Amino acid sequence: MTSIVVVGVLIPFLLGRFSTQFNLPDQLILGFLVAISLSFVELIASVRRLLSNDDQQMIIFRSKENVDRSLIEIQSDLGSLIVGQKDLFVEIYQSELDDLARRMSKTKSDLELPVLQDAEVTQMMLSPFQSHPGAIIRAVHYFTKNEFFNDVHSRHFFNRVNAEVASENIKEVRRLFIRTAPEDATADGSLRLMRFHYANRGYDFRVIDVADYMKLAHDHKIEGEPIDFGIYGDWFVYRSQASQGQDVRGSFFANPTEVSTYQRFFDACWNSNFILQDYQTEVASMKSMSIEELFNSIPPPVSGSGRKNLSSVDETN
Repeated sequence: MTSIVVVGVLIPFLLGRFSTQFNLPDQLILGFLVAISLSFVELIASVRRLLSNDDQQMIIFRSKENVDRSLIEIQSDLGSLIVGQKDLFVEIYQSELDDLARRMSKTKSDLELPVLQDAEVTQMMLSPFQSHPGAIIRAVHYFTKNEFFNDVHSRHFFNRVNAEVASENIKEVRRLFIRTAPEDATADGSLRLMRFHYANRGYDFRVIDVADYMKLAHDHKIEGEPIDFGIYGDWFVYRSQASQGQDVRGSFFANPTEVSTYQRFFDACWNSNFILQDYQTEVASMKSMSIEELFNSIPPPVSGSGRKNLSSVDETN
């Protein structure tokens, strides 16, 4: 506000000093109008900041309200079991609550959460894009793990991501394909995945040899074997531990330093001279592919490939 007052005073002064076309009343009126205009602009900016803060506070409030409601229900139900002297049930649930408290304490400390993937977790993973649209998903996929797309979970995940891309909640999906041998990239499933990412707006891909990928991982001090992982905006990293059949599990990492490290590693791979450029050229000459065609071309999932409940996650996995 002080700067606006200064501008309002300076304009009449400068006009009187450098121009003879404006008399003193005109100078004062012009300075007043400019000050009002600048005040209006600053007011709009302030309102926008307040609305943004209100949105953030509302998200926090709703999350807290949902958690409080669940805790009240648990307390009430457990109280009923205690009053009913259902000692066995009480002991079992008490053990589970103790385990939950221990895991939550570790998550709070390390910002790491082991999960078993299912449709519900997929929705949770994508929810930040709905409240903060315009971010990017960076993902790594080994061609040797193409059978993962036979699973019902991967189909659900791909379709949910595609819906968010179509609605522009997700700005772009960048997928880095890892080639462990030349024949990996020429397999039918690999070509179909590359065609899909090349042909559809909001998707892009690169291919890199596994040896070069591992060199860059070492340069960026990525601990352990950097298998499949995904970076969701600036919020978290999902690092896969297993992705075969019903065993789809991994861990979320939300430590900002770790998220930033994975982003730099991914971007270094994406922009490196190690990228195998011939594959973009190869799929450019091929027929485009929709998501429906992509999954229609892949054998249907084996029946009985459901997911386990989150409560069964073993933290040691």
